[in-house]
Amino acid sequence: MSTDQEERLALLQELQTTFNMVKIQIEEFMKSEKDYNAICEKRFKEEEIVDVQNESLEDRIKRIEGVYDRKEELVRRNEIVNYQIKDGILMLKAMKEVYQKLEEIRLNDYEVLSKQMDTIIAKVLETEKERTNKLISESPYRKCRYQGELNKTIKEWESRKLEVNFLLLCQIKQIEEWTNRKVSNILFDSDIDDWNYNTSVFKQRIINKKHITIIIEDEDGNKFGGYVNMKIDNVGCRINDSNAFVFSLESNGRIQEMMKFDIKDPQYAFGLYNQLDGGLFEFGGNDIYVCKENNKTKSCCKQSSFEYKGISNVLCGRQCFTPERIIVIEMK
Repeated sequence: MSTDQEERLALLQELQTTFNMVKIQIEEFMKSEKDYNAICEKRFKEEEIVDVQNESLEDRIKRIEGVYDRKEELVRRNEIVNYQIKDGILMLKAMKEVYQKLEEIRLNDYEVLSKQMDTIIAKVLETEKERTNKLISESPYRKCRYQGELNKTIKEWESRKLEVNFLLLCQIKQIEEWTNRKVSNILFDSDIDDWNYNTSVFKQRIINKKHITIIIEDEDGNKFGGYVNMKIDNVGCRINDSNAFVFSLESNGRIQEMMKFDIKDPQYAFGLYNQLDGGLFEFGGNDIYVCKENNKTKSCCKQSSFEYKGISNVLCGRQCFTPERIIVIEMK
């Protein structure tokens, strides 16, 4: 058995042991809580200590001590339940740590599997190109048809790539945490899809989609973008979305961690431009404004509609940028 397999089995055994302990602890806690609740309502009320006619001092002392003993028993039971709650929290933390270790293993598996899948996809496309060339050589007059079919096949298979080369695993994990959704389909990739004036396919790829993450890498190596939760169901009008946000994944050292910035003006959340506009899309009031490829140097970041926590030019380091690559991911 390999060391990796041994680690996985050890973690599963640790998880099982912790689960069994949690189960026992919950049963003990439930019993203590029921016992406590059975007496607390009656004993939680203040017992007035009043004079009793013809009562001796000794009896009065015993009666007062009885009140004290009842309160002391309630305090003792309260402390037992409180300690059991603390033990439960510690056990849940231990279980969470095991789950996090298992998650890290799965993320590493994801990276390996994605590379294997991308290799398979590359081999499929290589074979499809050979097949198309053979068909064209046999029937040159059908070249346009065969080439069109090949282009469609290329886009279909390219969309299945997991893109771990563009996004680090920690970045994928962070986006999924921010959106509370899982990375799913790649709807658009500027490396293979047209985003030029009048011919761009960007609009048709994202129209009527929701839960969309757009990631931009600019020529300075910044990696940033935004998330739209609502359905993108119109063109030329901004979408109102109180759950939209923009984020920074890589910032050339301006900030030390990945950060998201929540929207403060939801009515300006996201805008999608039509074919004849110079713009491609925008988040906020030009917080992120991306132009089409033949005009991309006019793209800009002007902070206005999101809460940037007092950090200036946080997304790309300046107000103007040139996008090098744009990826649109559908979250599920």
